[in-house]
Amino acid sequence: MTIPSSFKTKIADTFYDKTISLYSTSNTVDGEGWSRKSSTLSTTFSGNVRMDNLAKLKEDNGLKEEVDLAITCATSVSVAIGNILGYGSIKYEVVGVYVFDSHKLIVCRKWRLSQ
Repeated sequence: MTIPSSFKTKIADTFYDKTISLYSTSNTVDGEGWSRKSSTLSTTFSGNVRMDNLAKLKEDNGLKEEVDLAITCATSVSVAIGNILGYGSIKYEVVGVYVFDSHKLIVCRKWRLSQ
């Protein structure tokens, strides 16, 4: 059974109330040869953010990755593993993207600039 678009729209309008930033990244090399990753805001999207009970989320979904943030959003949101997302004042690296009938689950870990 396929979930109608109108139902997906109602879900989005009801639950996806947080703004998440998507960043593009690039490597820059300074004059002494040190490489550094930098990020620039690319776009934003709406989603539902979860920062608690992540151990249960990992267990329920069989996830092995370290998870500091879970986001559910519309399936139309274009996010891939390795992308950098921002929520609040913290940036996160996407470590898993799982698509379901009515939503997409994105799991992230805190991003460190010096990787």
